[in-house]
Amino acid sequence: MILRTFQESRPTLYSAQTSPGNGKVCGVCGTSVLAQYRNGVPDEQQWKAAFDHLLSETDYPLIALQPTNLLPTCKFCNSDAKLAKDVLHNARKERRLSFDPWKESAFGLVQMGIDFHATGPAATITFVPNNPVVAEKMETWNAVYDIKQRVLGEFSSLGLKISDDLDLDSLTDLRLSLFKQQRKRLACMRVSPYNYWRALLYAGMRALRDDELDQVRQLFQEVYASELADCDAIFGDLLA
Repeated sequence: MILRTFQESRPTLYSAQTSPGNGKVCGVCGTSVLAQYRNGVPDEQQWKAAFDHLLSETDYPLIALQPTNLLPTCKFCNSDAKLAKDVLHNARKERRLSFDPWKESAFGLVQMGIDFHATGPAATITFVPNNPVVAEKMETWNAVYDIKQRVLGEFSSLGLKISDDLDLDSLTDLRLSLFKQQRKRLACMRVSPYNYWRALLYAGMRALRDDELDQVRQLFQEVYASELADCDAIFGDLLA
């Protein structure tokens, strides 16, 4: 729903390594691999992603095994987030709209940014649908697969998460590294988990004013330096 990049409605293409497949990353969340790839193992013996029944076998038995009802997802989408949730009805049994993952996508309709609050900068996610119908479908996607909480959980330690990617030496260096990393992560979004989300975050950071971005830079420098000092102390004791 977020990383789907092909038009054909054939599930066998969903995890293909070459175009028009969707790469190694789960197309529903972009946060995990569909299945781990093992070097030197023939394609037919590689581990496969779990197939999620978009409409559950219990509630919709007549289409349980229809190919377009079987969507390859990561184990977190399938076994932790969705479980037995009904895509077509909310918890109050009210009808709701949902993406058709073989024909529709939320790509380009999500933004990330930085929220300045009392405890320090934090990542934010905002849906920017282009009409009310898409807005409802995006809310269903979030409700069923717990998208926002999962992504924001990954970036809860924001300074440490991005310090390895970005150059914090100066504001100029930071802006240049944001530009480079945004392009790099977006180009590789089908290769590694969270690349799509990192690209969105870096785009949001680039939109900050100079004073805001420099505040973030200085805070991240302090956090990173503190963590390095803690690591040095821990490993220094272990190696003494």
